[in-house]
Amino acid sequence: MKTLTSREGKQPPATYYAMILAYLAEAYPDSKLSTEDVQALKPIWDDLWRAGRSAEATAQTTCSCDGKRVVPSPALGVTVPKGAARAPAKAERGSMPKLSELREPAAIEVLKRKAAKEMEKVELLNQEITAFLASLKTTPPRTEASAETKRARIEQLQKRLGETIDSVEASVLAVKAKRAELAVEGLAFVQRQPELKTPPRREESDIQIEAVPKEKAKKGRKEKAKDAATAPAKAEPAKPEAAKGAPKRGKATSTAAKDQAMTEAVESALTKIIGNLKLGQ
Repeated sequence: MKTLTSREGKQPPATYYAMILAYLAEAYPDSKLSTEDVQALKPIWDDLWRAGRSAEATAQTTCSCDGKRVVPSPALGVTVPKGAARAPAKAERGSMPKLSELREPAAIEVLKRKAAKEMEKVELLNQEITAFLASLKTTPPRTEASAETKRARIEQLQKRLGETIDSVEASVLAVKAKRAELAVEGLAFVQRQPELKTPPRREESDIQIEAVPKEKAKKGRKEKAKDAATAPAKAEPAKPEAAKGAPKRGKATSTAAKDQAMTEAVESALTKIIGNLKLGQ
């Protein structure tokens, strides 16, 4: 097989393989087109490309055999619009992409990118709701006004999450519808692409948020001493005033004791004098 000078020693672009796979997917709807199968055909396809064959011509040269006779390739009657199947972005020359990795027509890729962006929003909202619920356990609302604010916040987050999930589901349905439409038009390979997944909805739809008053902390010794120092002194009950002219109780007791002592001293002195007089007689 003659090789073009401009293609000698070169590898085909990845889109070349993508177009061949698209043709074969349409021609052999029941075939698996496994990586092993296409890798076995790759050297032949490379030689045909170096000889100047297009992807369409290469796909049409593939034949099938029923064990008894060789029949023309079903791909001879297949037409795939140019650019309908594209290799993955930044695919290297000579690399064989998987059928599931092919980029679909632009109309589907736009819907897929939209669904992917909405999925990212869903993940962020789920993280925000999870963090919010965790904060309620560590720092619950202390007043009814604070609890009402938090109820409004969780309702807003749940509403945004529901609307975003609705948007993802709508994009996924649109992709399925577009794939079915293109498959009828001759692009069966789009039906072999991975199905887009929709995010699950959260279970805790009804979240109860109630105010939890803060308990008063018990005072320590220092605080009690401080309160005692700053507390106003208690007024002592007034003592009854003594009647005018009446001797004071304490002073009267002291005078009587002195008189008694004086009397005893005088009596003792007289007793000694009388005893001395008797002795002198």
